[in-house]
Amino acid sequence: MRKVLTMSVAIIILSSSMAWSFDGARKGFVLGGGAGLASADLEFKGQSVNPSETAGAAHVMIGYGFDNRNMLVLEGSAAVYETLDLNTTLTVTQGWWGIAWYHYFAPAAKSFYTVIGLGAMSYDISRPVPGGTLLSSADPGGGLMFGAGYSFSRHFQVGLHVARGETSVPGFAEFDHVNVSVFLTAVAF
Repeated sequence: MRKVLTMSVAIIILSSSMAWSFDGARKGFVLGGGAGLASADLEFKGQSVNPSETAGAAHVMIGYGFDNRNMLVLEGSAAVYETLDLNTTLTVTQGWWGIAWYHYFAPAAKSFYTVIGLGAMSYDISRPVPGGTLLSSADPGGGLMFGAGYSFSRHFQVGLHVARGETSVPGFAEFDHVNVSVFLTAVAF
């Protein structure tokens, strides 16, 4: 969650200095973000740790549109949910971040799109402890994201994104992750 917050603050600062670049054409500087729902799966190398959890989801993107049909962006997304462990509520964050390529099938609004990305998965658990919160993080591992969607107006789109990857705690465990997310996204260009 801290990664999403840090990225959001950086985008706000950057966007205030580059507001002139939003000329209404998908070509050029692109900034976006959205929210939605996700189904988050976690497996302990072949054994399901928990059933699919319904989670809140968010994502941000910043990048460049090469023309009105193709964008290359840095993108981060996260699914956040709570689960119980020995009568303690844990907050779990599963995320994907990396480089993504968006391809739109028409140059303006009312266009279908596809997206594919290569990056890393992250996995964090926070639990309450006396006097604060304990954050445990697994080492990031490789991740792949792909999806499709529909741009229903000039600056809004809805999409289904699937992120798949691995994380590990060296000497203890390796985890497989799958997040299926539906996002409503605002994109400024």
